[in-house]
Parts: sequence; C-alpha cells; structure tokens
Amino acid sequence: MKSFPLLEKTLKSLAILLVIAILSTGIARAQSIARAGLLEEMEIRPGVRVEIPINIENVVDLYGIDIELKFDPAYWEFEDADPRNDGIQPALGTFLDPGMTLYNEIYPEEGLVRLVLSQINPSEAKSGSGTIMVLYAKALKTGKTKIEVQKVELATRNGLGIDVEGVDGEIVIKTQAPVVTATAIPVIDPTEIIIIPTYIPPTATNTPAPTSTPVPTATKVPTGQPAISGTSSPNTGSVTAPEGEEETTSPDTETAVETSEVDPSVTAEISSSLDEDNTIQPTQIPVTGEETELTQAQEGGNKIIWIIVVVLAAAAILAVSFLVKNKRKN
Repeated sequence: MKSFPLLEKTLKSLAILLVIAILSTGIARAQSIARAGLLEEMEIRPGVRVEIPINIENVVDLYGIDIELKFDPAYWEFEDADPRNDGIQPALGTFLDPGMTLYNEIYPEEGLVRLVLSQINPSEAKSGSGTIMVLYAKALKTGKTKIEVQKVELATRNGLGIDVEGVDGEIVIKTQAPVVTATAIPVIDPTEIIIIPTYIPPTATNTPAPTSTPVPTATKVPTGQPAISGTSSPNTGSVTAPEGEEETTSPDTETAVETSEVDPSVTAEISSSLDEDNTIQPTQIPVTGEETELTQAQEGGNKIIWIIVVVLAAAAILAVSFLVKNKRKN
C-alpha cells in the first residue's frame, strides 16, 4: 500500500489545531460566565454603619437583572436608602443606568432582599464588572454570617438569558475589626428610578352562609276545648268562651257558618294523635258495627257468586263430554 507522508502530516496538524480550538472555546466560555453576589469577604465591628456592596463581574450585554438575597435577621439592622417610599429600600449601584424597578426592597423579618431592575431606552447594554446594589446596615452582634444569593437571573436587551453564578459572601463581625474608612460607594439618585407598583390581588372575603328558616311544627290541641257554635246569620259568628270570659263576635262577609258542635271524642282522638314533639301522627278511624256487618255481607255475597260460577262451569264440562260420547256411538 502506497503511503503519502505529506498528506498524513497535514491531517495530523489539522487535528491538533481542531483540538486546540475546542479547548480554547471551552476555556473562554467558562471564563465568560458572570458572577453576582457579595464577591469579597468583609470584617466589621458591631453597631457601626457599613456599606455592603452586591457586585457583578464578567457579564456581557447585561440589560436587566432579577436577584434575591438571603440573610440572617438576627444579625442585621438596615437603613432605608429612599425614605420617600414605604418599606426599606437598598441603594442601586451605578453599573446599570436608572430604569424601571418592579422590586427593590429589604424584608427584615423574612431575611430577604429582592431587586428586579431593567434599563430602558436609550440605555445601552452593559458589559464588564460593577456594583448592582448597596446595603446600608449595622451589625447587631458579633459572629460570622453570610449574605447568600438565593436566586439570580440576567437578561440581554432582547430578553435572552445570560449564564450567571451566584456567590455567597461571608461577613465576620467582631469588636477588634478595623474601622472601615473607605469612601462611599457611588449610587443612583432614587428620584431617577421609575418604580412600577407590584400588583397585590385582593383577599377573598368569606360570605356567611344563609341560615335555614325554621319550619313551624303543629301544636297540641288540648282536650276540653270550648265548643264552637255558630248562627245561621251570614254576617256574624260567635265563639262560646269559657266561664268567666266574655264572648267575642267577628264579622263573616263570605259565607254563613252552619251550627255545629265539636264532639269531645273527636277532640280527644286528635290530641292523642300528637306525639311529644308536637307533630301529628296518623290515627286510626274507629269502625262502627253497621260498617262491620256491611263488610261481612259483601264478603258472603262474593263467596256465593264464586260457588255459582264453579257449578255452572262443571255443568258445562259434563254437557260437552256427554255430547262427545253420543257422537262417537252414532
């Protein structure tokens, strides 16, 4: 097999160059990942006002940021950077131009700091490193604590995400710490920031359920009720009152009330049909002797009719059988 030394040497050179290019691209990509958070360790004294910078580095084409920090509330007391607004606001660094903020607040009880900021036209996207936010704070006690990046998202002008790594910074608080004499970190004038109020949905109110209307129950009719009587007059009716009370007369414009009396036995039956809960129970109507005799007579008549039907049917069967036999003999 014939070999081509020059061709083989060229292919090896190209393969080496390709590997170098791939490795260089990977290293460059790893170096281009942005970092955000407290990027330096701090050593401070308790009770002394300090500025805690939240920085970003190695970013490319940054236009908007959403960052959330976590801290231990037992260690810190924060100063408001914009007393005109409710709550406690951090100061905004000068890396990004003043723009629109959806969130820019410190929540001391929850131990959270939230910033959502975007530049607006005609601002250009920013690349490099700088300060995003400054926290004005006093340490309440000695010890070690951290400012942790709980969430961070970066975006370009077109809304594309930017790779970023959150960095947690440690702060040492001790009485022997050197006094910080550094110059104040430049921040944006709060009056240049456009604040967009965050929508808070209204809380639902509980409407009490309608109460059910009680259903009136039947009342017991006492025995010994006064007898009701009426006259044949079409205009008046009278009620016989118990002894010692006056009789009352009420007009009746529709129909005349016929004279009637309430049988005490019927009243007693109605009273006995009521149970202890004042509800009406079904009662049995007593059957008189005449009704019993009538029922028995009806039952006896039905039996006689059935006997006659059976006798007629038997006679018809015998007649048919007799005719059949005579026909066979003939």
